[in-house]
Amino acid sequence: MSSMTKTEFMGEMEALMEMPAGALSAETILKDLAQWDSMQVLSFIVMVEEKLGTVLDGDEIAKAKTVGDLLALLGDQLQ
Repeated sequence: MSSMTKTEFMGEMEALMEMPAGALSAETILKDLAQWDSMQVLSFIVMVEEKLGTVLDGDEIAKAKTVGDLLALLGDQLQ
């Protein structure tokens, strides 16, 4: 299983949503992002599985309100 830092994770999220570096923070509200749609959620699930070897539950992702909530789902898998 691979590991990733929180900074690397944020960079991956920004790349996934085609946003400039530093555009996201843990406080960013997902529903306020036009890019955060069902296709991005699927892309996020694939990215996490490829980078960390973890399969996330779609219901848990749906409950996430902020980028920080997504970080919390990954817990100590992020350095």
